[in-house]
Amino acid sequence: MKRLVAGGCPKEMGWALCTWFPAMRHVSRKFDHTTMVVPTGWDCLVSDFADEIINHDPKGKGDRWLIGGKKPTLPFKPKGCWYQPSKEKCTKWKREYFKYGERLFDQFSYDILIHARAKRTGDWIDKAGRKNWTVRHYEKMLEMLPVQNVACIGSKDASYIIPGTEDLRGIPMKELCDEMASCKVVVGSSSGPMHLAHLCGAPIVVWTDDTYQKAISGTNRDRYKKIWRAFNSPVKVLDKWGWMPDPKIVGEHVNRFLRQPS
Repeated sequence: MKRLVAGGCPKEMGWALCTWFPAMRHVSRKFDHTTMVVPTGWDCLVSDFADEIINHDPKGKGDRWLIGGKKPTLPFKPKGCWYQPSKEKCTKWKREYFKYGERLFDQFSYDILIHARAKRTGDWIDKAGRKNWTVRHYEKMLEMLPVQNVACIGSKDASYIIPGTEDLRGIPMKELCDEMASCKVVVGSSSGPMHLAHLCGAPIVVWTDDTYQKAISGTNRDRYKKIWRAFNSPVKVLDKWGWMPDPKIVGEHVNRFLRQPS
């Protein structure tokens, strides 16, 4: 029996969702049995193609590896042929995407889901947190919108809860995917959860800078509009103002999605 074992997904959620998992989904078609080693709570992100899932939460920088052949000792120091691709290599692999989440209701569950990224240790974008909106930025945005059902998503230690919104931070991944697939729009600066929302088919309004990145031969706009846009979900990328756009500008674009019929 040909067996594939793959794991050690990158720490950056966007890379895991949009390059590593899709690449392993494609590679798995050549094997009789696929074992995926993923962080705790991420099972639903690979369950569509993995025959076996093992949870492993390594400390430090995440590596990616795959082993084809005999069953190795799992999950920490597998024996066999290791292959650790660079990000540049991973972007060139053939990928198969999977649409996450199910729409739960006839009507939208939430008008807006907000991922309010906060300052956190090891933030590759901005360790000091100066590129993240404050709670007040989000409040100003919401003040100009005719909304009632708004919730905040993300992890409790790396994202804000905005006063007056429902706290969905830390909910199970499968539940989060369903909520994303059932809402009118997901809003936030570029992050892993925003890429996940895109893979759930949710409309998104996302802001970022326009820095050219060698790893993807493009900018974040290219990520959302072309490179990682698997299902043509509606997306508005705001990169003219960098990481700190005016809440009024963001709100105007969010409002356009809110006006769409259910």
